[in-house]
Amino acid sequence: MKKILLFLSVFAFISTQAQVVECVGDEVAGMGAAGAFPCANLDLLSNVPIAMFDQAYTLTGIPSTTSDSWGWTDPTSGREFAIVSYTEGFAYIEITDPVNPVITAVVPITSSDVQRLWRDVKVYNNHAYMVGEDTAQGLKILELTQLLDITETPQILEPDAFFQEFGSAHNIAINEETGYAYPIGTRTFDTNTAFMSGGPLFVNIQDPLNPVMEGGYDSTDDGANAYSHDAQIVIYDGPDTDYTGREIYMGANEETLLIADITDKANPVYISDLGYSQSAYVHQGWFTKDKRYFVMGDELDEATNALTTRLIVYNVEDLDNPFIHFIHVGPTTATDHNIYIIEDTLYLANYTDGVRIFDISDIDNQNFVEIGYFDSVPGSSAFLGGGAWNVYPYFPSGNIIMSDLDGGLFVLGPSNNLGVDEFKANTFSMAPNPSNGEVTISIESGNIQSITITNVLGKQVFVQEEMSVSSKTLNTSILASGVYMVSVNGKASKKLIIE
Repeated sequence: MKKILLFLSVFAFISTQAQVVECVGDEVAGMGAAGAFPCANLDLLSNVPIAMFDQAYTLTGIPSTTSDSWGWTDPTSGREFAIVSYTEGFAYIEITDPVNPVITAVVPITSSDVQRLWRDVKVYNNHAYMVGEDTAQGLKILELTQLLDITETPQILEPDAFFQEFGSAHNIAINEETGYAYPIGTRTFDTNTAFMSGGPLFVNIQDPLNPVMEGGYDSTDDGANAYSHDAQIVIYDGPDTDYTGREIYMGANEETLLIADITDKANPVYISDLGYSQSAYVHQGWFTKDKRYFVMGDELDEATNALTTRLIVYNVEDLDNPFIHFIHVGPTTATDHNIYIIEDTLYLANYTDGVRIFDISDIDNQNFVEIGYFDSVPGSSAFLGGGAWNVYPYFPSGNIIMSDLDGGLFVLGPSNNLGVDEFKANTFSMAPNPSNGEVTISIESGNIQSITITNVLGKQVFVQEEMSVSSKTLNTSILASGVYMVSVNGKASKKLIIE
């Protein structure tokens, strides 16, 4: 347990009379609303306004804005926490009761820093890794299980470790399978000079509180723009058998998608890179479940080229020769920001259009179907201009969080009145739950075609496909005790506790 720097006797409950604000109205016609917020298939469970973050902790006294967000689920108890970066630091909010979130702790910015909009956080092995564009930010690490013991909230905490071999970083990505963190867009403490031209640094975090720098990758040597704005790194199991089992880097490098083999940290190898027409700022993307496609967003093409929201779909079946499969075009000029994909569902933080959720099961035929949304900036679809910065959809409960630049944290849950069966959280049942040997999964209508079980780190631990049954009994004794997410037919998901 770390030293407690400060305790503020402010209890960060939103309201003792808090309740779910249901999405009601004609959602099919786009006329659903959760209170003042347009919606479809998502209820508003709670909102932590940004002013409450400043109430919990402020160094400067200047009103904050929110930026990135991530989540952590305690693997033993199943308690869920949102982690939200804001201009004064990083807030840790318990959302186990999603209607009554509690700001449990804050890790402040370094005292020599100033307010910055850009901060980022990711989680590995029950530790949070925090970066920012402050000169002195470095890599701050917080051991997360200590949050479970805090009873007087909010606590202001020091990081458990402070890794200072770089200064600022725009972002950080983590490969949880290998135990490496990748600070990107990094610069030194004392100058404006970038490490590796802003490409990824390789930081071994297998001993979570004792990071080790092992190099980095500057792709200018390979004729590509080196600065990475965001990235996904995976142990590759896709269709290109040349790279099976290799650690593959998919970088959003401002001008192109950059693909590299970074298995050997001393000798990263360029594979390919590719841009697209009317690009302005290649921003962030995510693999589809089969790794045949990579869906990329461009943060500035709407404003620069007078376009509506675009998602660029790369075909990456051959990593050496990617090509553009198609470009999905949205109905408004709102800027796309961060994208995540679970099975056949894509979650998009779409700035002034809020969170948009798409069924991408027909991606082969160039077809995305919107199946849910929550608009935190009613009446505006302007590019940039505030709204949803990030969406995190990986909680076992099935709830999702959205960090909103001016609105703080929104906790959202699947509506009880969904019009799209595949997106309903209650389309199947599991019993017994908790399970201590086996669990039977039954579907309410239709047939079970596939079952996927993932752990709290998002790693698949069980997959069964090509079924056509109304119920299926699984042996859970092969899984360790803990909390898991069960997905049926690639859409509906529920939490399963194994004792």
